[in-house]
Amino acid sequence: MTLQGAPPDKGTFVQRLTDLHFTNPQAGVILEKGRTYTISWDNIGDIDSVKIQLNDLLNQASHWVSQGPDHVINNTGTYRYTVPATLPDSAFALQIMTPDGRYNNKSNRFYISRSDTDLFLKGSPVKRIHNEKVGNRNRYIETEIWLENKGTRKLNTVKVAWQVVKEPIGNCVAQGEEIFTDILPDTWYKKKLSLNYYHVGFSGTNHKWGKLQEGERYVLKFKADPGNTLGELDLVLDNNTYQIEALTPETYYDP
Repeated sequence: MTLQGAPPDKGTFVQRLTDLHFTNPQAGVILEKGRTYTISWDNIGDIDSVKIQLNDLLNQASHWVSQGPDHVINNTGTYRYTVPATLPDSAFALQIMTPDGRYNNKSNRFYISRSDTDLFLKGSPVKRIHNEKVGNRNRYIETEIWLENKGTRKLNTVKVAWQVVKEPIGNCVAQGEEIFTDILPDTWYKKKLSLNYYHVGFSGTNHKWGKLQEGERYVLKFKADPGNTLGELDLVLDNNTYQIEALTPETYYDP
């Protein structure tokens, strides 16, 4: 924006270029409720004071960030802000403006949630793979584990535990874990998972997980843990947990 005017002691016409551009928070990050962050912006021009507002993009609501008379603060390029615990989990943008509102600019979209270490986990649809060789036959299920870091910081290591559970009785017939490393924010990562459940060889037939009866099924379950403290899977269905049907009596074996 160009502000035009003339100093009172001179008759010379001047132009002042004004640009207030947010540098933090960056696009896509998650700010944790109750924590304090430094909001920052580039300050081009000679504006002395600004106001900052928080816009809830999903709920169409606004909240003042800057505190002071009429929410006006000195234009220092930074401001410390404690995220209120009362805000909803939502997508937000910051808006910075001159006190008279003649100039304003918005940040990129970011998020406010309960934690800045937030993972999103899902799996691709399960495929059944037939591997036929001389003297043996194998059956596999294959899927891909997809993991997204929706937090604000890089995670060095994330464990994703998996289980194959026979439902409805709840017996775990196979389990293990996959390790994801160097997980950057706002990025998807994937790993292939292949599990052998049936084998026929020279020594005979091996139903590794056991046959399925009518009404039973095998379910594949994943759980991601940024703290790497996985024990037994607490399968509360949230963003860190995913499950998908793997096999039924009809799909267990196809000669």
